[in-house]
Amino acid sequence: MSESDVASADAVHADDEREQKPSRWDAGIAAIRAVGGDDYDRMVRPLFQLSPEFHRLLIEHGYGELVGRPELSLKTRELVTVGVLCVMGNAPSALKFHCAGMLNTGWTPRQLVEIVIQSFVHGGFQAAFSGLGLVREVLRERAIDLDTTDLDPAVSRPEAGSSGPLLRKPKPDADLSPDLARLIAEFGDTELWTRPGLEPRDRQLATLGMIIARSNQAGDVRDGLEACLRCGWTRSELIEVLIQMTGYIGWPRVLALAGASLEVFERYEVEQPRDSDQEKEGFDSAGPAVIEEGSRFEKWPRVWRGREYPPDQTFLTDIEDIAPDLVRQYTSVATRGVFVRPGLDAKTRELVTVAALAMTGRVIDTEPFKRHVNAALNAGAERQEVTEAVLQLLPYAGAVVTKQAMVRLGEALSDRQPRVFPDAFARLEGQV
Repeated sequence: MSESDVASADAVHADDEREQKPSRWDAGIAAIRAVGGDDYDRMVRPLFQLSPEFHRLLIEHGYGELVGRPELSLKTRELVTVGVLCVMGNAPSALKFHCAGMLNTGWTPRQLVEIVIQSFVHGGFQAAFSGLGLVREVLRERAIDLDTTDLDPAVSRPEAGSSGPLLRKPKPDADLSPDLARLIAEFGDTELWTRPGLEPRDRQLATLGMIIARSNQAGDVRDGLEACLRCGWTRSELIEVLIQMTGYIGWPRVLALAGASLEVFERYEVEQPRDSDQEKEGFDSAGPAVIEEGSRFEKWPRVWRGREYPPDQTFLTDIEDIAPDLVRQYTSVATRGVFVRPGLDAKTRELVTVAALAMTGRVIDTEPFKRHVNAALNAGAERQEVTEAVLQLLPYAGAVVTKQAMVRLGEALSDRQPRVFPDAFARLEGQV
């Protein structure tokens, strides 16, 4: 939008109305300019064409009254926003805009990569894979060199006495799933929290936003708030995160967290726990134990070679130079941790995976859904069985999500592909 277009937007409103709201409009324009840079209007231009009033609400309310609030820095808000949009997985254009916004507000390319990698714990690997693809586009557009040593440093073991994620220890039913605690530890283990490039304090705040966006469960949010308070974030800063989340998940879901949030703040202000009290109260300050390299990766080449995938595995090659450790984590968790477990046969696992990916309804899960449809068929499932796995969603996910999944299923069935072992996996196999 040119300067003349901005003037036209102003002209939509009566002079007396504009005089009553100069601060909200000015704060909104200042905030969106800081995030979007010279091309700040690229995302909102279609909105002005759709409805000038809609455009005004975005600028004055979305940016002027939410993003532009001074109680939390714009730089910090962009960190949280990127993490939230990654795990939500349904707004790639907005995510790309805010990936650029992180750079515009002072974060480094490496810090941008790190927060996207962080998203896999709460959004799944596809959230991180898709996010890294958008990061690559942003860096290429800015002619920023994708230097692996700068963007994805070698994982370091935690130093003695160093602090890790302050998260409550999982207490799964050992009779129901004795391996659950180990699998959770391997999925989001200490390696992630001790990676250089992004402070654990910043990781924790962004994680709070991801938890709210994905689960919105009072217990999880309560733990996330306590962890952030222990990291040094203040009550007023955390309230700002809650306020900002209304713009992404809506007022009803945020209001549902008011009681749990108030409980945490009041308890923390009355009795602030010392570091020595963390273990007594059920918190693990060191995070889960680091898993030995040899045991983590020994099984994945055999498993992946035995499964069928379509040729388009370019997303792994595309992110290998930005985040090679994420590819290794993916192969470790998806194979050694889950797909080689003896409780289900391969066909049933693939059908469950197809249903799970269909249930999310996220844009970013479209391609993984098609890959696992292909894998289910190659594992012996009949087309009718795959169809029934998707139709089973109807009473639980609703008509829109189920219809969308059926469309994707039709595309997958009409485009069966032969197995291809991705180059990225082949290179990793040589390292085992």
